[in-house]
Amino acid sequence: MLRHSVLSTMVALSVWCAALPVWAADAPPAPSTNGLQRQWRFGHLRFVATDAGTLQTWNDQGAAPRLTDERNLGGPVVDVRMEAGVLVAVVLAPRPVLLQVDAEGAVSDYRVAGLAGAATAIDWAPRPAHGNDSDGQVVGEVVAVVNGEAEVVVQRPRSLIVGQAALLRPAAAKGPDGENALVRYPVVGQVARAYGNRVWVELPRGSAIEVGDAAERTVMPPQTYRFQVPRPNYDTWVSAWVRPVLPLRDVGTQLGFELGIGSGGLAIVARGQPITLSNTNGVSASLLDLSLMYDADYFAIGAGGGLGQSKRRDCFFSFNGGQAPDCLAQSPWRWAGSAELRLGSRDGGHLQVRAALGETVGFDTFAQFDGEVVAPVSRVFDLRAAWTARNDMGFFEVGGRTYLRGLGEAGTLLLTFGLGGIEVDQTGSDLEGPCMTFGVEWRK
Repeated sequence: MLRHSVLSTMVALSVWCAALPVWAADAPPAPSTNGLQRQWRFGHLRFVATDAGTLQTWNDQGAAPRLTDERNLGGPVVDVRMEAGVLVAVVLAPRPVLLQVDAEGAVSDYRVAGLAGAATAIDWAPRPAHGNDSDGQVVGEVVAVVNGEAEVVVQRPRSLIVGQAALLRPAAAKGPDGENALVRYPVVGQVARAYGNRVWVELPRGSAIEVGDAAERTVMPPQTYRFQVPRPNYDTWVSAWVRPVLPLRDVGTQLGFELGIGSGGLAIVARGQPITLSNTNGVSASLLDLSLMYDADYFAIGAGGGLGQSKRRDCFFSFNGGQAPDCLAQSPWRWAGSAELRLGSRDGGHLQVRAALGETVGFDTFAQFDGEVVAPVSRVFDLRAAWTARNDMGFFEVGGRTYLRGLGEAGTLLLTFGLGGIEVDQTGSDLEGPCMTFGVEWRK
């Protein structure tokens, strides 16, 4: 039997949200055969295909139709249909070709959101070995969303099987004009487990799938990687970490904590970062502060103040009945103001920096600068690098963070780890050497 692979050309609309009500209402008619031509209509856009593999895009608005694009897709176009907010042209071709078209009919190359690399290098999701459900058909409904997975009750067993991609489409809501409008985006996940008439679909980070959303079969690949994601739904978070130091000169460690409480992205954040403990000095280089932060989808900004402790490096004179040196070796607490900025999403790739500047004692001014860079690698793992620079301390580490439970929403549990080096200038023996960081974060 002649075997061939049926691959797809996705034609995504950049004005999809605006055009969705019109296009959905004007369902495509059955393809009409005129010689070697077939055509499909969606709103004012008409697609004409030939058995030779040519696909034409016509804009029928205005007095006369306009040909806006014509290209050879490498094989006969056998069907054009609507699926997940895109137009899918089924083509008998050796490789998939992805295109996008705007409301005027202008066609250009298209890359699937959340996937890296060339569009023609996509591994398509496997189809079920059994079942008569067609791609794009609703086969189930979401009944629970827990820990980064959507539980779906399917209408028939094996409508979705393990390893297959599943499209989860949010239920349409009414817009300002009374028309149906999507306020949440569809996502494509992968079926991880199945039992009876229930399957569990792994969601990508930043998804907003809810109970009652529809599950469909799809030929699109699962979204396993996203560099930037919207802010998940959570209001409170708490994190803590410990950083033991290999005792080359002094025995000690650093501790840290962060507690954020707020709503709608606005939160009050209390921090201790770092708190340095050593055998020789007790509490040395440390910073405790309270700040107000606005945490948006793709940036965050905050400001506050607190107390910082650092080693005195100067020797100044006081006049108390005469001129006498006042060379104090203790580490005084000083008032310090702080400001921070994050560029990028908290659960995606981002750069976060913080600066704290405090009062001057003698000729010594308190100053601390912190930074962190995070780069997602997979659905549940990120690479990260962090550093701190101040007048009595230097620190740098590289490591990662992984999502032990959830993908950023309420209930998420994260593990942070890193390996680096540290030097803390103290009275007597300095605290310096290789160090390791272990931390956890929980959200509610």
